[in-house]
Amino acid sequence: MVNTAQAEHTMQAYQRNVEPVAPVLAGLNRRMELIDLLGACAAFTAATERCMAALHDDCFTGAEREAILDRLRRVRAATDWIEQAAETGNLTLDQALAAILRDQ
Repeated sequence: MVNTAQAEHTMQAYQRNVEPVAPVLAGLNRRMELIDLLGACAAFTAATERCMAALHDDCFTGAEREAILDRLRRVRAATDWIEQAAETGNLTLDQALAAILRDQ
């Protein structure tokens, strides 16, 4: 009975200490995901600037052009999704966009 009481007391103390912090932790996780998204946008922009500067004198072949345009279609779909989510708060991914992002 003493062990059971100690275990129950420990669980109650744990819940008293964790429950008030749980919303804060959830907010931190959300903020980390937001920071990751902002970082991904910044990394994409920086990488694009670097690559375009390095390619300034090169012309693209037909196959290269097609590959670039295909990737840009996916980038536009992703950025449109992010923009829509930022404006409306709707984070759902529709099937057509999911197919584009999966490269189908």
